[in-house]
Amino acid sequence: MIEVFQAKQIVEKRNVLKDIVDNYKKIMHDRAFVLFSLATICVMSIEFQLSNYIGIRLEEELQPITVSLFQSISIHVDGLRMLSLISTENTMLVVCLTVFITRWMQRFPDTNVLYTGLAICTIGYTVLAFSSHMAILLIACFVFTISELTYVPVRQSILADIINEDARSSYMAINGLVFQLAKINGSLGVIIGSLIGSYGMSLLFFCLGMLSIFLFRSSLGIYKQTYVAGERIS
Repeated sequence: MIEVFQAKQIVEKRNVLKDIVDNYKKIMHDRAFVLFSLATICVMSIEFQLSNYIGIRLEEELQPITVSLFQSISIHVDGLRMLSLISTENTMLVVCLTVFITRWMQRFPDTNVLYTGLAICTIGYTVLAFSSHMAILLIACFVFTISELTYVPVRQSILADIINEDARSSYMAINGLVFQLAKINGSLGVIIGSLIGSYGMSLLFFCLGMLSIFLFRSSLGIYKQTYVAGERIS
């Protein structure tokens, strides 16, 4: 009886593994989701550069300056403090403007918000990749933060739409893997930046941003043709 029970367990485990593998194979044939995931990897790879390549570049390249406030207060700003200022500005903008930006964007078509937000975000990070001027860096931070507040909710909404409800857990598992791959790419930016320099990284950020827009457009086009059969995606 014990041997029969063990044999039955082995067969059940094999069937479960086979079902899991077949499920993931099916997802990999979902072109809309695959392209959407690749687009997400592209844009998130850029976003992770703030704490990787951009932070290191500012520390190495930004010349320390002293900023006078109200003629009596002086602040010494070096690369590390500049990164802290950028992070602080980003956090404050997110806290203060999330609700307002989200409501304002609801009046526009989702796809327009997505593509415009991605383009503006790309410009912001492209500037951060080479500029060493304090005011320009703060403006670039404002630009990419506002753009992220516009397109990230739309991207999440579209992701929920294109996922097949019958295999939601598998889709979300792969989406989690996408996050990890983008994180790895963010770390690789440090190595790549040491080889191609700040202007090379700036060009790379721009190309990745444009590629993400192209991939999102392709993904939504396939989704529209395959799943909604001619219905308009707002």
